[in-house]
Amino acid sequence: FGQVKTTIKKHSMLSEKDRVLIGLSGGPDSVCLLHALNNLKDEYKLALHAIYIDHGLRPDEIPAEIEFCKKLCETLGVPFITKSINVKSYAMDYGLNKQEAARELRYKAFDETSLEINANRIALAHNADDQAETFFMRILRGSGQRGLAGIPPVRGKIIRPLIEIERNEIENFLLQNAERRTPSAEPPFIVDSSNLKKDYFRNWLRLAVMPEFKKQNPALVNTVGRACEII
Repeated sequence: FGQVKTTIKKHSMLSEKDRVLIGLSGGPDSVCLLHALNNLKDEYKLALHAIYIDHGLRPDEIPAEIEFCKKLCETLGVPFITKSINVKSYAMDYGLNKQEAARELRYKAFDETSLEINANRIALAHNADDQAETFFMRILRGSGQRGLAGIPPVRGKIIRPLIEIERNEIENFLLQNAERRTPSAEPPFIVDSSNLKKDYFRNWLRLAVMPEFKKQNPALVNTVGRACEII
């Protein structure tokens, strides 16, 4: 968690006695974020809550994800909240694709819930790979210079403590930590099946394009992260 702490201090993400709402999906990034902030809870005197948002798009997988997140939060003593959003209906009503609709409703749910529980910080689990993917997505879509600045580490009450950590580091940490604690136990995180499909723009970039880019520059994610800070 050293790098997380460094990022938090570098971008002044937390102050003492903050109330933090953590977006928790059960995936590796959000699970790592929950552990990291829980690890810093005493140092910063944080009040933590976690929220799982049900998008209504994967009914076969959602109950298991909620149960996983609920058990994890119980183990750590973190209050757990679930909220449901109707992505399909919202997309139809406002002429959006599912990804755009999901993003708008998700942020709305984060904001509303933070007000309900009086949280002054909303912690989201975007990582360095998400940053690099966003950078290239915006280039491909013809974004201007402001758009190429990428995902901000801090925006209003939203903080992203993992924004400088690469996805493989997060997954390796969770797997090694789980192996040390309980060898051959259940996986320490859940994989969202929709992340494995190439029919979404970001997934296509992540699964098909980024690996080819990394062959040319293994340090690509770090390079793009530095570029985003300069822009």
